[in-house]
Amino acid sequence: MIEQILTNGLIAGLLLGLVAIGFSIVYSAARFFHVAHAAMYLAGAYTGIWLSNNTKTPGFVAVLGAIVAAVTLGLLIELSVYRPLRKVGASSLVLFLSSLTVLLIVQNAIGLIVGSEIQTVQSRIGQDTLQILGSTITSWQAISSGVTVLLFLIIWLLLRFTLTGKKMRAVSSDPDLAEVVGISRDNVLLIVIVLGSSLAGIAGFLVGYDTAVTPSSGLGVLLIAVTAAIVGGIGSIPGAMFGGLLVGVAQHIGVWRLPAQWQDAIVFGILILFLILRPQGFFGRPIWRTAV
Repeated sequence: MIEQILTNGLIAGLLLGLVAIGFSIVYSAARFFHVAHAAMYLAGAYTGIWLSNNTKTPGFVAVLGAIVAAVTLGLLIELSVYRPLRKVGASSLVLFLSSLTVLLIVQNAIGLIVGSEIQTVQSRIGQDTLQILGSTITSWQAISSGVTVLLFLIIWLLLRFTLTGKKMRAVSSDPDLAEVVGISRDNVLLIVIVLGSSLAGIAGFLVGYDTAVTPSSGLGVLLIAVTAAIVGGIGSIPGAMFGGLLVGVAQHIGVWRLPAQWQDAIVFGILILFLILRPQGFFGRPIWRTAV
């Protein structure tokens, strides 16, 4: 029993980590709570589900469609909402409120177009089971876990060893100094939005294929993913993935002994503990302040 619970928690944690990585890189560069990240999650989920159910396209084509939908929405939001607000000197609070407004619009638009019922991929491909270390998983869960780990490695290598990654880290560290040395913050933010939206769209489709989504599920997933990012350390890619695994396992172990409605309470209880005891997270660095 415990082996199956841990396995289910790790699989869920990997997907949470994927959303957390996307949120973390956008937050680090843009420096505001990008709630509309959940809208990209929904765009990817519903596009992938629609392609799978109505066009019978292969899974990898549906994933590409989910990425295109999420990235297109992300760029639209960046160019038509965030960038004009930044140019007039909008504060982080204004950007947050505009992001929340965008999410509510997307949620309601999806509900109006396809309804608020649970949506999932109807294909039975990938539902055959595998036995791993005493646990039973579907072949689709194995594939999605492998894809998630591969994406984690790609993003980590990109940020660590490429010129684009260095520019992203420079903007995250000090956007004003980055502008002084010739790094365009607007261009970097476009790249960040593309990466973050891609990860959110992929995660949305993978969840939609394995379980189900609703128009309101995006915000719930985002809040748990943000908890994972904070637990791991905002700005740390390994930290976001580690936080996702920790939160996923904690959720599943918690509901082993408690009613299912306590699942979210367990997650936010972990968040409160970390904010009190270690606000920088596992992989984050302490922030030192001094008065002059």
